[in-house]
Amino acid sequence: MKTLARLLNQYDKASKGLGFKTEDSVESGGLARLTKLATVDQLTKLSPDDTDAVIIDSLDEVKNGKLNNSSILVGYDCRENGSLPGFAQETSISFAVINLATELASLQFHEDFSIVLEIEQSHLLGDMENVFSLLRGRQALPLAGLLLSTAMTNELRNAKAIFAIRSLSDMTSLPLIMPSKGGAPSDEEIIDLKTLGVRALLV
Repeated sequence: MKTLARLLNQYDKASKGLGFKTEDSVESGGLARLTKLATVDQLTKLSPDDTDAVIIDSLDEVKNGKLNNSSILVGYDCRENGSLPGFAQETSISFAVINLATELASLQFHEDFSIVLEIEQSHLLGDMENVFSLLRGRQALPLAGLLLSTAMTNELRNAKAIFAIRSLSDMTSLPLIMPSKGGAPSDEEIIDLKTLGVRALLV
């Protein structure tokens, strides 16, 4: 079964990306594309060629069966809601996006379910040791990746930020996801992001 972890891992050595693609001469491959949807109705307008996965912020669509026939991975963003319900039984939701304040109803998840944990920029740059200490307990959750809270702006291009981002990837052995700055990244930007451990952009 297709899972978010397999999706992100396939970009490690892919000669060509399925999401944001690079030219044939760029050996590092592309980046996965995760799309945040305002409404589930937008899902009907997307195909697997448009995005690798989508993220919704309401579970109403699960209850009314609108997601049952989706051929695209669907994730649930529960950061604003503040809590993650139980996902012990398999549903049309493949993964969830949480932050460090999210309350979890259960630590039991079905085998193909995974979690993306958001790391705030202020925590990463201002309290790195505490973040790394907390992530030593990452085996408690089925983490598939870490979401950085901000895009790759000039503020993240200083040496401290670059070391922190790459250290986060190396220490956890988890792929990183970063918000898009808007528009398709250039080949050079893709190579830079992959050097830091980024494997997907959130648009």
